[in-house]
Amino acid sequence: GTVLALGGVTNVTDRDESGYHEMLAHPALLAHPNPKRVLIIGGGDGGTLREVRRHPEVERAGLVDIDGEVIRCARQYFPQCAVALDDPRAEVIVGDGLAYVEEAAAAGGQFDVILVDSTDPVDAAVELFTEKFYRRCATLLGERGILVPQSDSPTFYLDRVAHVVQTLRGIFGHTRLYLGQVTAYPGGVWAYTAASHGIDVGVAVDPSGPRAQALQPQLRYANGPFIAAAF
Repeated sequence: GTVLALGGVTNVTDRDESGYHEMLAHPALLAHPNPKRVLIIGGGDGGTLREVRRHPEVERAGLVDIDGEVIRCARQYFPQCAVALDDPRAEVIVGDGLAYVEEAAAAGGQFDVILVDSTDPVDAAVELFTEKFYRRCATLLGERGILVPQSDSPTFYLDRVAHVVQTLRGIFGHTRLYLGQVTAYPGGVWAYTAASHGIDVGVAVDPSGPRAQALQPQLRYANGPFIAAAF
């Protein structure tokens, strides 16, 4: 199918994008008791935003991506993802996610869930994998807020995965690594880390609960039991 590459690195493909986007978004959104305000850093293709909007509890979803060209290409070549960019609950901003988080923290902003849908920790994305950035996110989340950054390949970049987990453990009371399959990414298995002061995401996801049951028919890759088992 269609492939979007950034700097020669596969970023999105038609065939398996749902596996990545569903696993980045739904564990945190199902674990949080009432996720009304969600922030996505990166994710200009719209796939993570598409999954966020499947949750009727969400009243506002902000998306901040530094690369407007990704958004343009998604609208042209990945309409199944980009459809979410025009959702009335969404605020799509072309800008620096690091600066946005700093400004929001200084202004006393609050979110229930923050999802970091970034590229790998090279070039401009390096700052999105730092303790400083994660601490800024923590100030936006409060006691029951949940942060989930994509955490790279446990097959080829285990040092990156370990860095994310260890850094978040130094900031949050609960930190959980979980895995999913993304065939087009290095090794075919991808890591995510869920962190919260007050919610243990791996325990809080109820695969038999009404929210998980209502979500399941809308998904291509995941379901409630699978999400719970991913931890």
